[in-house]
Formats: sequence, C-alpha cells, structure tokens
Amino acid sequence: MNPDTITAIIVGIIALIALCVSIWQLSVQRKHNKLSVKPCLIFDRIVQEREPNVLIAITNHGGGTAFFQEFDVTYQNEKFDLEDSLDWPKLIGQWGIPKAEITGHRPDPKSALAPNCTREILKITIKEKPNVDVEKLRTYIHRIDIQLKYKSLYDDDYEVSLNSDLS
Repeated sequence: MNPDTITAIIVGIIALIALCVSIWQLSVQRKHNKLSVKPCLIFDRIVQEREPNVLIAITNHGGGTAFFQEFDVTYQNEKFDLEDSLDWPKLIGQWGIPKAEITGHRPDPKSALAPNCTREILKITIKEKPNVDVEKLRTYIHRIDIQLKYKSLYDDDYEVSLNSDLS
C-alpha cells in the first residue's frame, strides 16, 4: 500500500467516527431538550384547621407547558359527571356544610398550564366556622379523586391523580 492510500483510509475512518459522534450528540441533545420542557403537575389538597376552608389546586412544577386532555372526578369510587364548574356545588352539597361558598374550575381539554403556575380546581370558603367538624371535612375531601391526563410540547402523554399525590 502506498502512503496516499493509507492516509485516505485513515481520513475516511476519522470522518466516519466524527459522523457517529455527531449523531450520538444529536440524540443526547434531543433527549435533553425533551426533558427540559417536560411538565410535572402536582396536586395540592389543603384543609385549613383554624379557618376550615378547603383548597384543591394543581401546580406545574416542570419546565414545560402542560396541555390538558382529560379531567375526571370520582367521589367515593364513583365517577362524578362534572360537565362544568357549576357542578361542584352538587357534589359538595351532599356534605351538609352550612353556608359555604364553593368555587370550582374544570380545566378545559383545550387549555394549558404554564410552568410554575397554579390553577385552583376547587375552593370551599366556609362562612359559619364554629359549626364545622374539620376532621369530617378532611374525610370528605379525601374521598374525592381527580385524574388528569395531559401532554407535553413533544406530545408525550402523562397522567396525574389527586390521591396518588397523598403523603
């Protein structure tokens, strides 16, 4: 073999190795990009002791926007048909809470939640505080489960449940 042929073979091998490294680097970069915009939704369930008020909210702790797909509510393991935000009082009304202001939000399947943002799902402000059994209220709230399916910017599917976030 003459030196020009050997040089050409070595240059070809180096070019092939450089191409493989570039493809690998592109793959790693793509995985990083996907993770950097991954949404991470976490439910918050708060029952205040002093002022027995209730809040169920969802926060996006991830780096990317969450695009809502499905929103289901179950109460005592039975699916509750929550067609709009006005249906929350129908569910809560069974609890016998005196003079409570109930506001709720049903995430629209075409809506989104940006990173580091919170959306209230249910808020109960109790007007007659002395007549409320906080433990009973806590029991009722823990019977509610919410399942939320959402997608990321890369169209990956995710699901979060209110009861799976219990600590």
